[in-house]
Amino acid sequence: MPKPDELELVSALGFAGSVSSGLVAHPDGEHIIYPLGSTVVVKNTKTGKQNFLHSHTDVITTIALSPDGTKIASGQRTHLGFKAKAVLWDFAAAALGEADATLLELPAFHTGKVQSLSFSPSSKYLASLGGADDNKLAIWNTETGGKVGFAPAASESALTVRFFNGTDEKLVTAGYHHVRRWTIDFQAEKLEHVEANMGTLRRIFKCIAVAEDDAVAYCGTSTGDILAIALTPRIPNFQQAGNELFRKGIRAITFVRAPNGQPQIIAGCGNGSVVALCAKTLKKVGAGSVLGEATSVAPVRASPSDRVTQMYIGTSESNTYFCTDVGSLKDSIQLRSSCHFHPINDVAFLEGLDAVFVTSSHNDIRVWNARKHQELLRIQVPNVTCNAVALPKSGDLILSGWDDGKIRAFKPVSGKLEFVINDAHPNGVTALSVTHNCQTIISGGQEGAVRFWDMRSRKMKASLKEHKGPVTSISVRADDKECISSSDDGSCIQWDLISHRRAQAMFAQTMFKNALYHPDESQVLTCGSDRKLTYWDAFDGTAIRILEASQHQINALDVDREGDCFVAAGNGCQVKVFSYDEGDLVAQGDGHSGAINAVRISPDQRRLVSVGDEGAIFVWSYPRLDLRAEEEAKYK
Repeated sequence: MPKPDELELVSALGFAGSVSSGLVAHPDGEHIIYPLGSTVVVKNTKTGKQNFLHSHTDVITTIALSPDGTKIASGQRTHLGFKAKAVLWDFAAAALGEADATLLELPAFHTGKVQSLSFSPSSKYLASLGGADDNKLAIWNTETGGKVGFAPAASESALTVRFFNGTDEKLVTAGYHHVRRWTIDFQAEKLEHVEANMGTLRRIFKCIAVAEDDAVAYCGTSTGDILAIALTPRIPNFQQAGNELFRKGIRAITFVRAPNGQPQIIAGCGNGSVVALCAKTLKKVGAGSVLGEATSVAPVRASPSDRVTQMYIGTSESNTYFCTDVGSLKDSIQLRSSCHFHPINDVAFLEGLDAVFVTSSHNDIRVWNARKHQELLRIQVPNVTCNAVALPKSGDLILSGWDDGKIRAFKPVSGKLEFVINDAHPNGVTALSVTHNCQTIISGGQEGAVRFWDMRSRKMKASLKEHKGPVTSISVRADDKECISSSDDGSCIQWDLISHRRAQAMFAQTMFKNALYHPDESQVLTCGSDRKLTYWDAFDGTAIRILEASQHQINALDVDREGDCFVAAGNGCQVKVFSYDEGDLVAQGDGHSGAINAVRISPDQRRLVSVGDEGAIFVWSYPRLDLRAEEEAKYK
C-alpha cells in the first residue's frame, strides 16, 4: 500500500493573536509572518499568497525574525515535564513555497515552553528563553545549531529577551520584578549578568524595546506604565517613567524613528490602545485604537535606524491592522484581516454552492468566501456560543443553535435576524439539521431531547427523549422520511420523521460524536471517543465493520458526494481522508494544534474545510482519487 499523501493546505484563516509579538513584518515590506496553531504562516501582503511551515508538534508560543530578514525562528510549548523545541527556517525558501524550508531544529532544551526568542544583530546567534517551568536563558549558533552557553534567567520568571542593536555580545531580559543586562563570553562559553537597580520600584515587565544606540531599554509593564532603564552604566539603573498609565498593561513595545526623524516608542496596550510616545520624555504624541488587546506592533523597516512610516498591529481577537501614519497614528489604522478568536464549533456549506461556507463560535457566526478566503459577513450575538449551524437547501436562511437554548435564523446576505425559537432546549442546543424540503427543523439538546419544529410556524411538532446524554449530531435521509441522531450516552437512534417514533437504535461502548448516512443510504458511519470508525447497516442496525482510525477521540466526519471517500478528524489534530470501501488511509493533513470539531467537503469536491479549538479555519485541497488510483496501479 502506498504511503498516504499529504493534504495540500490551500489557505489558513486566522491568527494566533495571544502570542506576544507574534506578528512580524519582513524588511522587504511585502511579507508578514505569524503563527496559527502549530503552523508558521508566511504571507505576501500584495498577492495574498500564503506559505506554511510545518514542524512543530504543539502550539507556537513565540516567533522572531533575524535583522537581515533571512531567518525565522519559532518556539513552541509541550506537555509538562517534556522539552520544547525551537526551529530555524529559511525565509527565502518559505516565501517561495518550497517543500522544506527548515534550516535547523535546535536541540529540545527548555522544559515545557519556549517563552521568547531574539536574534543578534549579525543574525549569527539566537537567544531563547524558557517558560516558567524552565526559566533558563540559552544562546545558540544559528549556523551550526550548537549551544554557546546557558544560565538561569533569574530567581523569578523571566518573560522576554532582546539583543542589543550594535553588538552580538550583549542582551537584556526582563520579567517578574527584574531587568538584567547580559554579556556573552564566547571564548569561555559563559553568560554573565548584572541586575538593574530599580530602587523601590517593583513591576512585572512584559516586553522590552532597546534604543538604536543601545543606551536605554524601554520596558512595558503589567500595570500600564513604561519605564526607561539606562543600560550604559556599570550597573543598569532606572532612569525615568512615563507620566501616564495605560489600562490593562503594555502588551507590546517597539522603538522606531518617526517620519520626522524623532525617536519614538510605539506601545500596544491591553485595552486596545496603540500609543506613540516621545522616546526622550515618554510623553504621548499620538494614539489610535484597535479591537482587542494590541499584542503585536510590527514596524516595516530594513534596520533599527530607518525612518518608519508603516507598521502592522496584531490583536488578541485575531485581527490584523495596517497603519500608514506611525508618527501620530490618527485615523490611519485600517483593518486588514479578522477571524474567530474562540474555538470554532461547526462549519457548513450550502448544498450545491461551493463558493461560500459558514462557521460558528462564541459571540458570532461568520460567512466566508471559499475561493478568496475572505470574510463576507459577521453576525454577532454577545455573550453566547453558537454550537451548530445548518443551511436549508433553499439558501434563504442561516439556522443556528445556541447555548442559551435558542434557535436563531438569520438572513445570509444582510445578517438580519429573521426569527427566534425561544426555549428550544433548556440547557442549550447542541445539534441542528433541516429536512431537504425545508419544512422541518430538527434540533438536539444538552439534555438529550430531539425535537422537530415546523419551519413556517416555528411550533414544535414533536419532542422525543430517549438519549440520556447530549445530542452531538443529526443527519437526515434524502427522502426526508428518517433521520439519525448520535449522543454522548453511547447510542445512535434512527427516527421516523412521519410518525415521530424511534425506528431503531445502535449501541456501543463509546461517546458518539458524529453519525451520518452514506450517500446510497444503505449504511451509517459513526465516530466517537473509542477512537474507532464504525460502519452500521442502516436497515437492521448491526455493526458491519470497525476501523482503528486514530489514537485519539474522533469528533467529525463527512462523506463525499459519490461515497468513495470520507474525512475524519478529532483530538489528534490531523485531518484524515479514507477510502470508504477499502478503509485505507488515502491522505492526511497536519496543521491544527487543538481538537478539530468539524470538517466539511465542498459541494464541488475540490476543497475540504476543517475548524478547531484554536480558532483556525484550514482550507485543504481535496485529493483526486483518479490520480491516487494511477499511483496504486504503478505500485502494484
